[in-house]
Amino acid sequence: MDTGEAAATPAAEWSDLSAEQKLRFYPDAVRSGFGMGYAPNAIVNEQLMPPMLSLQAMQLEITTWCNFACRECQRTKLIEVGQWKNIHMPLDRYQRIVAKLPPTERIFLQGVGEPSMHPNFVELVRSAVESGKFKSIHFNTNGHTHDDAWWTALGQYAQLVVALSVDSLDPVIAERCRSGTKADVLWSRLQLFRTVFPRFNVALVVSRLNLNDLEQTLRKIGGLNVPVSITKIISDDPDVVLQPDDEAWVMEIVDVVRRDLPKFAVYFNRHFITSGAKRCVSPFLSPFVTVDGYLTPCCAMVEPNAYDFVRVDDERTWDEIRTDPRVLDWVTSFIDADPIPCQGCSLNPNQITATKADPPAEDRFRGAAASP
Repeated sequence: MDTGEAAATPAAEWSDLSAEQKLRFYPDAVRSGFGMGYAPNAIVNEQLMPPMLSLQAMQLEITTWCNFACRECQRTKLIEVGQWKNIHMPLDRYQRIVAKLPPTERIFLQGVGEPSMHPNFVELVRSAVESGKFKSIHFNTNGHTHDDAWWTALGQYAQLVVALSVDSLDPVIAERCRSGTKADVLWSRLQLFRTVFPRFNVALVVSRLNLNDLEQTLRKIGGLNVPVSITKIISDDPDVVLQPDDEAWVMEIVDVVRRDLPKFAVYFNRHFITSGAKRCVSPFLSPFVTVDGYLTPCCAMVEPNAYDFVRVDDERTWDEIRTDPRVLDWVTSFIDADPIPCQGCSLNPNQITATKADPPAEDRFRGAAASP
């Protein structure tokens, strides 16, 4: 399988590769004026209103089923209090939504659940490919569903960008972070995916649960030369969430690993990076659609009531949906003030407190783990 020039020359230093070569691994690194996902308020108002005329990304929640029970996951917590519904998005609903979307750089086939558990997952990918609307088709997976043959067959779709969730390769720590993880299966899939998918990376969520194991995990994955995107966990549990000293330690660990393994691409997702911008542009460029077919502002705000239950799978056109008064009222108010859910969001540029910047944007992948 042709994996592109960057993948075909593993001896090359990561810093020596051109931007085009790096994009063969992860096209999400394509940058526009809003490539980091943030912009000053005045620019948002001038250039992005009315919203969603064109899209950088669209995230479709294709299923809320999952085979894991991660302790900090919203799904796990709501199941414990009897408030979660396991649903697969019907194929016809998915196809109606895809049919009306404008051309979009990236489509993410995931929400809270495990995407590959959808019984029609291969058909969903095929439909997205055949639509011709998407430069790349993304999903995160825990890699514990299906057999090797199924995953290998999926590799025929060159537009796929696959992220394998790996918080640790130690059996005890991996289970602590993501209940249901079998470390031997994870390691096997890590090796398989790097040969099957031309554009493949590891999504690693760091917390106090796996912080002491971070360097060992990175070194083991780095031995395979698989890119790693690091995201910090979102949690209100002080025993889990990173503290400022922890974040500084993560930066130091990554610096050491990068120094020792210069061919290894390890990078931070955007909310580890200090930004001087004022406004997240996800509601304008990267909306979210729930498994029930409701439009929401972004992947971090998935409650349908944000837009007062605006549907995407009805008979209206995309232009009619995006200019619905309920949508316009919300995004207009959002330009100058964070609604309550945004005030606790780790992707909010007004709340970023990272102490050290990552390398320049053109020298990094963008992580697929958290946000489109």
